[in-house]
Amino acid sequence: MALELEPDDRKAPKELEYIAHARQEQAERKETVPWFLDSLIHPPTDPLTIQLLALVESLESIPGPRTIGTENYSRVAEAFINRGWAGFEEAFDAIVPRTRTDYADIKRDLLREPIFNRRTHLNMSRVMSGKATTEEVWEEIANSKDSIKLQ
Repeated sequence: MALELEPDDRKAPKELEYIAHARQEQAERKETVPWFLDSLIHPPTDPLTIQLLALVESLESIPGPRTIGTENYSRVAEAFINRGWAGFEEAFDAIVPRTRTDYADIKRDLLREPIFNRRTHLNMSRVMSGKATTEEVWEEIANSKDSIKLQ
């Protein structure tokens, strides 16, 4: 677009080169680091999200589609998988504006979805690194649910 408006602009090709390089780096990072590891390496920075994640970590999960609808959940989940917490925040805010009085309640409920749970990411990392088997992780989850029921 800049080249069409000002074909002699010397900055435009450099800017396009910078954007292409940044996109390439992002693509390479995503190819080498699975999304669940990326979410641990680059944790959320939004203060409300940080507080809500700590609040919901040990709560029973709520399916994301039930919280914001199937189509909206797909958008947020895809943004999270592709772009981490920054993608999550952008997609969620596009669906639920921060000006809504129930913004924090909806976000809290959505963060109860296992895909956003730090413990889920840690468990997937343990399985991927060979430190635990899938069966061991499932057994730990079952045992932790049993202990919650006993309390």
